[in-house]
Amino acid sequence: FVLAKVSETGIVGQISGQCFPSTAANQNGTRDGAMYANPDIEWLATYTGDFTDPTRAQQAAQAMIDAGADALTTNLNDAVWGVVQAAEDSGDVFVMTEWFDNSEIAPDVIGAALNKTYAPFVANKVDEILAGEWKGDHQRFGLTEDWGPGVFKTDLLSQDIYDEVLEVQQKIVSGEIEVARDETCPGQ
Repeated sequence: FVLAKVSETGIVGQISGQCFPSTAANQNGTRDGAMYANPDIEWLATYTGDFTDPTRAQQAAQAMIDAGADALTTNLNDAVWGVVQAAEDSGDVFVMTEWFDNSEIAPDVIGAALNKTYAPFVANKVDEILAGEWKGDHQRFGLTEDWGPGVFKTDLLSQDIYDEVLEVQQKIVSGEIEVARDETCPGQ
């Protein structure tokens, strides 16, 4: 969603490590969010095969930048810094990271960060354990009312877009927007 809102070229992308169900769901969901924000957005996506290799990530990011992308996100670990480096080298690319606000590391390009946290889920499971209601089965969790902002705001993200993000988040929590979970990797 954020990528499509901040893009001026209409081309955005995501660089991910490896494709398996949860990473495919992440990338496909990010694509769907961008398309929700702008149905005409051009979506670029790739898997480098490695979550930690910054050189591969930088090369993938540079290819997307060369194709016109001006807003990028990732599903990477240490390799994210290759994407940030490519954005810094280009001078005009917005990067959205994940897990926590790390914008102070590259304040000229990291414009937002996805607040990915397991804390609400784990707290809920602890409550279930303490109440004797815990079941050891496979569970998925999504946004809850008490999650907090889904995106960390920086000076590069306008207040208007940030407010739109919070509105969409609330619509997801309330069920007004249903989020599909597509675990399909490319070529499947």
